[in-house]
Amino acid sequence: MREQVRSEVEAVIDTYFKQGDLREWLKKFAADKAGERSTWSDITLLVHRMLGGNSPSINRIGALTEMIALAADIADDLQDRDNTGKSWMLCPPDYAWNAVLAFLVGALAELGRLLPQENEAGMPYADVCRLIAESVNGQHSDVNGSVNSEQAYIDMVTEKAGGLLRFASYMGYASTGCTDAPTAKLMDEVACCIGIASQIRNDARDVVRFDDKSDVRRKKRTLPVFFLLKHSREEFPSIADYYEGRLSEEEFLADTEAVAAYIRESGCIEYANVIRSLYIQRAEALLEGVPALSPWKEQFCETMLAK
Repeated sequence: MREQVRSEVEAVIDTYFKQGDLREWLKKFAADKAGERSTWSDITLLVHRMLGGNSPSINRIGALTEMIALAADIADDLQDRDNTGKSWMLCPPDYAWNAVLAFLVGALAELGRLLPQENEAGMPYADVCRLIAESVNGQHSDVNGSVNSEQAYIDMVTEKAGGLLRFASYMGYASTGCTDAPTAKLMDEVACCIGIASQIRNDARDVVRFDDKSDVRRKKRTLPVFFLLKHSREEFPSIADYYEGRLSEEEFLADTEAVAAYIRESGCIEYANVIRSLYIQRAEALLEGVPALSPWKEQFCETMLAK
């Protein structure tokens, strides 16, 4: 998170939250997020610049993107009960849930204040809320066990990650006053492809771990996991047995080295990476049709399309 954006996040917190304890927790969580390699506000700022935007409010708009993304991250960690080292996982859960509400309400309130200052082609409030709601729909599909096929996984990720990336991109291009519908449509598709590719990358990484963030340990059905369940029944049946309740977690984790070795050799990670590369290639092809300015377009590609 850029320093100017972080300062704007703190300014929004100071504006809307006067309860001292809550305000300090929100700033602590924002500082924790700033220590990560967060690209949410970068997407907003780079899209804004590469489409010719020069809004004096762009750092504040980027801060609102970060706040909504942080609310989603905290909710995701609380639901998955992972990322246990993060500050929002080390405080009372009630405080963390209040922070989710605070970041969302503060960001949306500030966006409502900014809208009259944007030009007539600025950001329709309903569009912003619709994209956030789309991501919430995907998040719920992720936690309620309804992802039961590769297509259902892609549909869920399209909403969850794709919706949030589209929101970050939208915050950038809509604040330019962009009225070019084809360009807006292209940027929506680019953002969606990047969101899907990013989620697949994360899932390919998490399939070989057995700590609190282990997708396999938590029986999550991700793209590499669907590959495993399809191809491992004869070669390594304990994976399907665990997912289908015939093995306890203790029994399944008795030999994690053997499980991890099979997963690495199964081809599931390579399969996931091939699918991810297709979405990256699609995003690159779509960007060719976007009338974007240098050096912002190149920086966007470097930041978001790294292989």
